[in-house]
Amino acid sequence: MNLPLAVYRLIQAPAYALLPVLWLSARTLGRLPGRWTRVLKDLDRQAGRYRRLGRPPDGQRVWLQAASVGEVQVAAAMARHLLALRPGVRLTVSSSTSAGLAMARRLLGDQARVITYPLDLGMFTRRAVAAVAPHLYAAVETELWPDLLHRLKGAGCALMLVNGRISPRSFKRYRRTRGLWAACLGLFDRLCMISQGDAERVIELGAPAQRVVVGRNAKYDGMLLRAEAGARPELARRLALGGRPLLVVGSARGAEMSTVVEALRRVLSQRPEAVAAVAPRHPENRAAWVRALEDQGLAWQAFSRLSAGSPRSQDTRVVLVDTTGDLFDLYGLASLAVIGGSLVPLGGQNPMEPAAWGVPILVGPHMEDFSDAAAALVDAGGAAIVNDVDALADACLVWLDDPEAAAAAGAAARRVLAAWPTAAEQAAGMMVEQLQRTGAGR
Repeated sequence: MNLPLAVYRLIQAPAYALLPVLWLSARTLGRLPGRWTRVLKDLDRQAGRYRRLGRPPDGQRVWLQAASVGEVQVAAAMARHLLALRPGVRLTVSSSTSAGLAMARRLLGDQARVITYPLDLGMFTRRAVAAVAPHLYAAVETELWPDLLHRLKGAGCALMLVNGRISPRSFKRYRRTRGLWAACLGLFDRLCMISQGDAERVIELGAPAQRVVVGRNAKYDGMLLRAEAGARPELARRLALGGRPLLVVGSARGAEMSTVVEALRRVLSQRPEAVAAVAPRHPENRAAWVRALEDQGLAWQAFSRLSAGSPRSQDTRVVLVDTTGDLFDLYGLASLAVIGGSLVPLGGQNPMEPAAWGVPILVGPHMEDFSDAAAALVDAGGAAIVNDVDALADACLVWLDDPEAAAAAGAAARRVLAAWPTAAEQAAGMMVEQLQRTGAGR
């Protein structure tokens, strides 16, 4: 008997009674605390009611799960290599967020079935497993949902974790309930982690050491090609820069809001021709950012309200990016970039996105989730570390005042990415090896 799984399912039991009430509240009242509104508005799809899928197609079936936009981009790179190596594979790609689903349809809609990831409750996971019927399930990064994993394994499906990572911050949380996660990790046939540290942490949590391999980080793959295609022209028209320098703050989070906004106030007061684009990690927190900007006297406009015909007003200093999927292209218009989630202990975000465009980068001291990239960029002179609001404002002004130095730093950042080993092809190769071992669907 799997005691941790039994306890997990027992704890979930009240959800069966609560979900209809919460779903009705989300539909009628429009909002619930935390992330429940986002989760429950699409409950019909998350319940595994995949009516449009039809019967599972013939051939080897692979299910790729990618939590949100960043992971979907990784999954898309892997999918392209997988289909090149094994053209007959039938792909299903799932995501847990509406933004992730939109990105999956954009990148893979003509090559894969795109579905919403089911809630991890038995009545929902059973439907999902039956509808997809995969021979191989590959989760991108750290997607550990106990009920679904056990049902997939029970159905004879091989399991892989690709581009896996367990940050030191997450490791502390997982360790508190190690028994449950050890039972999940033991189900995987292969766990490909992005660093030796991640490999050691996942083994300590209970993954069989002989199944763990150290690979590379696929989040950095394909970015140069995307940048070479150029930023979408309408973004520049919406911002109406007219040669003005643009400072982009990417994926900033609430805990660092005061630091970011105060630094912007200082920078924009000394460089009145500059424009800032602030992209919160969670666009639904826009109201808090609006209050912070207005408290500092910074005129702002919402990016979603701008268009080529109605661009940014010339007296607007800050554009609040309240859309998803636009940040990468906005980096392509930037004079410099600030990486969010790094000024407070949140692990940081991907610094290789602005590096792909040759943009100089500022990061905070907390880049644990992207430590390899951050270290390489800083060592090469493509990025600088700022520890507080004073350092952030001063560093922005240094690069804004010296465009040649900023351009040299940006070029160094791009060279780091250009020299980075690719990982998506490696992961796809391991998927093919796993399919060969299963021999299913041939």
